[in-house]
Amino acid sequence: MFDFYPLNETRESSSLKAKRFINNGLVKVSSFADINKNQIVTETRNELEKAFQKKRFPRQIDLHQIRNQDIQELVLNLFSSKEVKNLFKELSQKSGSEVTLFPFIDVMRNYFSGPQCGFPGWHNDAGGELPYYFCREKMRTGKYLFGKLSISFQPNGIYGGNIDIAKATYKKYEKKSLRQMISNISIKTFFKIYKRSPSFRLLGKDQWVSDYLSIITNPKTVSPDPLDVIAFEHRLYHRGTPASPNGWKELKKRIPTLSIENFKIPGDINLDEKNKYIIYAHFGNIFGLQSYIYDRSRRDLWKQEKKRWLEQYKFLELFKSEFQNSSVFFQKVLEIKGIELNNNFRD
Repeated sequence: MFDFYPLNETRESSSLKAKRFINNGLVKVSSFADINKNQIVTETRNELEKAFQKKRFPRQIDLHQIRNQDIQELVLNLFSSKEVKNLFKELSQKSGSEVTLFPFIDVMRNYFSGPQCGFPGWHNDAGGELPYYFCREKMRTGKYLFGKLSISFQPNGIYGGNIDIAKATYKKYEKKSLRQMISNISIKTFFKIYKRSPSFRLLGKDQWVSDYLSIITNPKTVSPDPLDVIAFEHRLYHRGTPASPNGWKELKKRIPTLSIENFKIPGDINLDEKNKYIIYAHFGNIFGLQSYIYDRSRRDLWKQEKKRWLEQYKFLELFKSEFQNSSVFFQKVLEIKGIELNNNFRD
């Protein structure tokens, strides 16, 4: 683990939150204040585990595929809160284009980076957009805005539970920072040689050796309270927080066969109270959406992704009642000539 990122107070103004998001790539949008919060978290985690078990533990489940009404209402309330809508309003004004929520909204279970298993995990969500001139031009204008909202159901700690960010690398335009590139090359070289990272304790830090190669990026561990809503930008260099060496050692004592395969703990392994659940949703303006779809439609699974978007527009109350313009923007972008490469999908 790295030192914790100092999250802002949610009572501060929406204007200041928007400024933090634009300048830093991350902001805490809202906190969950309810006397029954712990009970709600526990019950939701139990219901999410049932949903994953019923579907034989996939990597993720789309929100519209979860039939539990309490979960649906919880996510509806958190993602359509006045704090979220006020942030979107401020970001709309600052970017000059309306910001809204986008699919897909999904739940991920036990998705970790794992240096100890050869998966360092550092990436930009916009990494697939950067190779394309069309996408870089959208970013270069300064009008591009795209990111994710997240809701976690556990704190971050020695067992993982949220994300680490490379604080010193965030760029608001189309170029990766020099620090990110140096760190990325160093980490890739390390894993090419050693395959897996051992642990090494330096100055009392419970770290993997490969983590020291990211120090140049000023990495921080993000640890919001469960049910806080966090917004982070698509170009923010980050990873899912791995279990620390001590945390991994404790988990391995309990489950000797424990491993991480392609950034995921195998579905048949149940970490019980240490299972990690996070709900994600996209948000942004039409310039960010154009760039995102330009990239995604050039991937092999675009047909399935597009179907998921359309299903969420059809079934989720969030889009039917709270963010009605979202589907309008989606259709407008699809109608722009040359945006959607694989446009042979039919509803």
